[in-house]
Amino acid sequence: MTNGAGLIKLEPLRKGQYAFGKAVGTIGVAEVGDRPFSLELMPNPASQNVVAQGELDGQATLWWDVIGADGRLVQRTTTATNGAFRHTLDVSGLAIGTYVLRIRDARGSLSMERRFQVAR
Repeated sequence: MTNGAGLIKLEPLRKGQYAFGKAVGTIGVAEVGDRPFSLELMPNPASQNVVAQGELDGQATLWWDVIGADGRLVQRTTTATNGAFRHTLDVSGLAIGTYVLRIRDARGSLSMERRFQVAR
């Protein structure tokens, strides 16, 4: 059934016939860093602005979602980032309370969340 190069050639099978094969293969997987990006929020608690800064491996368009304690999306912005980033979020219009900043890339493959408080 094999031609010596590992290729298997099968003749057309008739009703009720089966063909079995066995193979050994090698699959490579690219290594990914432990932390695709780092993130720091300040100040926390905040009254007017929250500054998010960190570093991203490579470039991406990031979606910055602010989610309220009830799970609703209350704010969304996007930025193009390459390497180190610093993004300022205006939280002056948000009610006092706890929020989650969720950052993800446009494909949804990178994601990170941080909690922060709004206080006056």
